[in-house]
Amino acid sequence: MLAGRVQELSTPSALDARAVPTLRKQLWDLEASAAEQRKELEHQTAAVDHLEQLHQRLELEIERMKQIHQKELEDKDEELEDVRQSCQRRVGWHQVEGTVLGAPP
Repeated sequence: MLAGRVQELSTPSALDARAVPTLRKQLWDLEASAAEQRKELEHQTAAVDHLEQLHQRLELEIERMKQIHQKELEDKDEELEDVRQSCQRRVGWHQVEGTVLGAPP
């Protein structure tokens, strides 16, 4: 189709007095369309850049949140271990006290 249009416009008879204004209008329309597409491409490129930056920030935030969560889990495990050891000591003391007082263990 495009090759046929090029051939049609390449023939001298196609360039009569009426064809020149039509061709100028088509050229103007095509240039306007190209400018609009360039502007839209710039807009889309900026949007993609913004989204990539946002994605990167969110990935960093997720990693930070994982580290915080891991630290909280470790702290809870440590606290639980401290409570367990404390309870074991108390049980041991109570057993020792029971033995000293003559109560059966």
